[in-house]
Amino acid sequence: MTLYFPIMKGRPGELQAWTTSGEHVHANTRPLFEIVPGDDQKNDLAKFFGYVAEDWPADRILTVDAGALEQGPVGESSMSPTTWLATYFHDVGVPVRPVVHLSESDAVIDDAASTHQLHGNGICVRAGSRDRDADVAQCSSAIPEIMQRTGLDASSVDLIFDFSAIADTRDVQRTAPGAQALVTWAAEQPWRAVAVTSAAFPESISALPKGEKSVIRRFDVDLWLKSAQGQPDLAFGDYGIGHPSMPMTQGRSSLPNLRYTVGEDWWVWREAQDLPGYESMRTLCKRIVESGGFAGRDYSWGDAEIDRVARGVGGTGNATHWRAWATSHHLAAVIDRLANRNAP
Repeated sequence: MTLYFPIMKGRPGELQAWTTSGEHVHANTRPLFEIVPGDDQKNDLAKFFGYVAEDWPADRILTVDAGALEQGPVGESSMSPTTWLATYFHDVGVPVRPVVHLSESDAVIDDAASTHQLHGNGICVRAGSRDRDADVAQCSSAIPEIMQRTGLDASSVDLIFDFSAIADTRDVQRTAPGAQALVTWAAEQPWRAVAVTSAAFPESISALPKGEKSVIRRFDVDLWLKSAQGQPDLAFGDYGIGHPSMPMTQGRSSLPNLRYTVGEDWWVWREAQDLPGYESMRTLCKRIVESGGFAGRDYSWGDAEIDRVARGVGGTGNATHWRAWATSHHLAAVIDRLANRNAP
């Protein structure tokens, strides 16, 4: 079936959603985790290492993007972030695949090659960014140079064409020709996998109403469907239930909210904090369970948690838990649709 490449932030909520997913999700998903930069490079790496090492699924490869971090030596060591991750994860038996961007320095590419030599899992080339869509001319120039410098052939490389934020139908129409051209160009080589990735979820939901359902279209699905015409092996990628921008290091407390994937939409609820603590989350979870779109408590770990809170059992969690529950459901929903509808 079609592979799924979700790009997720390397935070506890997203990582818990992945580690608690079922075998069918794990077998058909290659998540890419971005390390979120804070105030200290070494601390950022150490926190991510701790989150992952605690409960990473056996034999699943960790594709990790440290590109948002400062690329100098980590602490008092001589290791770059990529080398630091490769070394420490190797010590605890977590297999790593590094991400290389088209604009990387030779030193970063060399570190990715060293990571492959240590772990043997190849690399992931990520073309495109929040500032610029990839194009054939750029890829034709940069990617062969990366391959030559790393000594890898296409069969050892996952290739992601990342189109970042896709806000509406006009964005889809604007972006689709470039995506199609890249996919056609990539078909000339036997890459391990090729994915078209974008993000349709908005950066903020603070303007959405409280106490009712808001529907947001998954335009990333529309872009992929256009890109996949005549390309049966093209993998699907998105940013889960998130936006490409990096989150703020510190933010204000969130109102109870959930982003629930239903077909080609997200159903989003926000709830006023009228009850002590986060008890209003029980009202919100009841709305989801009774909405007609609830997949059932056995659908995913996240759905079981939503059902539990709706029934008044146990705690109501916090923003990290809500992100984990919604991401868990989203991963299961995308894999379910790819398996049964051949569309995400």
